Amino acid sequence: LHAETLYVRVLALDEFEERAHRGVMWCRARLGDLAGAGRQFRECNRITSSELGVSPQPDTLRLNALIQEGEVPVKPI
Repeated sequence: LHAETLYVRVLALDEFEERAHRGVMWCRARLGDLAGAGRQFRECNRITSSELGVSPQPDTLRLNALIQEGEVPVKPI
């Protein structure tokens, strides 16, 4: 199975699992879908802020910044 599909399955079970949000972001960025990675970050941010009242985890913020700078890590964060 494609890694993104597995991450999406995890999110279907637990939308608060930030590692899975990062996984989707990473997969999309590695495939060149920077807009899709950005949408996933915004969804993660929406969920954490509206449901939990917190900002995304530092690793999620770092991955988003790297993707925005065009520096997609070789491995997921």
